[in-house]
Amino acid sequence: MGKKTYQSPSSGEIENYLTAHGYTFKRYSSGSGHDNLKLEKAPCCGHKLSFSINHVTGQFECWHTECSKRGNWVTLRRMLNDPLPFDKQIVNFKQDWKDFFQMQQRGPVTRNKYPKVLKYLHDRGMSNETLDAFRVSNKYDTAVRFPMYAWQNGVWEMVNARIIQVIGEKKNWFDITGGPTHLMIGNHLMEESSEKTIYIFEGQWDVLTAYELGMRNVFSLPNGASSVKQEMLQYIPQDWGICICVDMDPSGDACAEKFFNMFGTRVSRIHMPYKDLNDWYKEEPSLTKEEVISRRSYMI
Repeated sequence: MGKKTYQSPSSGEIENYLTAHGYTFKRYSSGSGHDNLKLEKAPCCGHKLSFSINHVTGQFECWHTECSKRGNWVTLRRMLNDPLPFDKQIVNFKQDWKDFFQMQQRGPVTRNKYPKVLKYLHDRGMSNETLDAFRVSNKYDTAVRFPMYAWQNGVWEMVNARIIQVIGEKKNWFDITGGPTHLMIGNHLMEESSEKTIYIFEGQWDVLTAYELGMRNVFSLPNGASSVKQEMLQYIPQDWGICICVDMDPSGDACAEKFFNMFGTRVSRIHMPYKDLNDWYKEEPSLTKEEVISRRSYMI
C-alpha cells in the first residue's frame, strides 16, 4: 500500500462540506468558545438534534441512545460514502497496520523517535514484538498510547486510547474524553483457542507482561479495577471462561467479585504471590506462563 498522509480539516472546510451535502446546523459553545456544530439531522441515524461535531477537529458524537456513534473527520466522510483521498481503501490491520498509525498521525513507539520512552518500555521487560502487537504508539515525547478498538466496517477501528505518561510526572488519561471506555485493551488480538479462556488484567503493564510470557487472549481493563462493565465481553464467546488476573489488593478483590457476580461459574482467578504480574516478573525473571496459569482457581 502506498504512503498515506492525513491533514486536519482546514478552516471552514467542515461547515462548507456539511452545507454542500444538505445538512443544516447551529453553532454552540462547548465551554471554550463556539467550537461545535449541532446538526438538525444526524447523518448516522437520522434523529433530530442529536449529532454534534467539533468544527475545528472533526470529532463528532451522536447522543441518541439508539445510535451513540462516535468518530472523526475520517469516519464521518466514510459514513457519507465520500472518503478522503488517502482513505479510498480502508486499512485492515492484518494487511498493513503501520499505515494506519500514519493515518492517525501516530507512529509506533518501536520506531524509536523518542528513545527515552522506548528505553523505559524495554526496561520494564517489553519487547518490540509485544509493543507492536498491542499497537503501542507515542503521545508527545513523554507518553505512550494504548489504543482501544471496536469491530466496525469489517475491521478493527480505533475508537479511543489510554495515554500513560512515563517520563516525568506519572499520570494517565483517555485520548478522547468521554469516548468509549467499555472496551478492553487488546480486543483486536482475540484468537481461537482450544483452551477457550480469556485473561483479564487490571493494567496495561501486566497485560504486556503476560503477552511477553507467551500467554494469549490477554486483555486489560481500560481504567483499572474500577471499570467493570458487562459490555466488555461483547467479543468473547459465551462458552469461554473468564480468568481474572487483577492486583492482589482490596480493589483487585472487589473487581474480581464484580466479575463473579456478573458471570458466575465462568469466572476463575489467578492468585499471585506479588501485587501484580509485572512485579512478579521483575522479582522472578525466569517466570513462565505455565507457572502463572498453575495458580488459577475457580471462585465458587
